[in-house]
Amino acid sequence: GIWVAGDRFPETRSVLSDLGSVRPFEVGLARVPAKFKGRLQSSDTNCVLTALFPISIPDPERQCTLSVGGEAKPCTTSNVLVFDHTFDHTLRNRSRLPMVCLMLRFYNPQVSEVERWALLMLAELLESLTGSSRWRLASLIATDTLGLDPELAAATLDRRMLISGTGGWV
Repeated sequence: GIWVAGDRFPETRSVLSDLGSVRPFEVGLARVPAKFKGRLQSSDTNCVLTALFPISIPDPERQCTLSVGGEAKPCTTSNVLVFDHTFDHTLRNRSRLPMVCLMLRFYNPQVSEVERWALLMLAELLESLTGSSRWRLASLIATDTLGLDPELAAATLDRRMLISGTGGWV
């Protein structure tokens, strides 16, 4: 990966540089609010895994946990929790103060360099396309986000027609 933080966080950069075969996709700090209970993030693909490095746990007696697939593990500053975010997961901070974690999303070690490159290219392509007006016009399903009446959009699907909501053709 490319380090974009300049000269900031030299120790973090050093640790991440020594990870060997781990190929980071995204690295960031997460401030987990007091009394938080919720999901970190989710996806429908397991090509990227998540590692949670608790940095600051203000009240160790009030246990912070990460539950993945029904199994809960304590968050401590002496362990790293790695999980597949496609499984149901819940992070819980029972403390009255926020917890700070370093979060690292990285490619599953079973993903080859060629597959990683293809995934990055597809992500860039998708991001580029979804911002274009041609992408919206090429939609096979007319929706009310294009300014169409929902009943007309449903009727369009029944008749196998495509309708553009930006000037109209049938």
